[in-house]
Amino acid sequence: LVMRCDNPQTSRFMEAVAAGCIPVIISTGFEQVAEPFTSAVNYGAWAVTIPEAWWETGPEAALHYWVSNIPEGRLQKMHAALLEQRRALVWRHPQSTVAQLVLKTASEECPP
Repeated sequence: LVMRCDNPQTSRFMEAVAAGCIPVIISTGFEQVAEPFTSAVNYGAWAVTIPEAWWETGPEAALHYWVSNIPEGRLQKMHAALLEQRRALVWRHPQSTVAQLVLKTASEECPP
């Protein structure tokens, strides 16, 4: 579970990705402030996001609704997508592309 702390960004997300676990994100605003390299990484293909309002009204029901309703075949595809895309997020991945994405993003967002 990746729950919002003082702000939507949390290290739990990266820890889950590095471990090869599908993150279940419970954080309103996470996608606006904590998803790097959105042009290269399709978070929707492998992460589960539960709105905070759903969680606050009933954590067990929210988790059951959002997670247990994922078909087994879809869950396997999500895990495969995570394993494929985590090299774009994990510095220590043997095939990491993080440095290239940082430089690409900086060159696109910072004028010469």
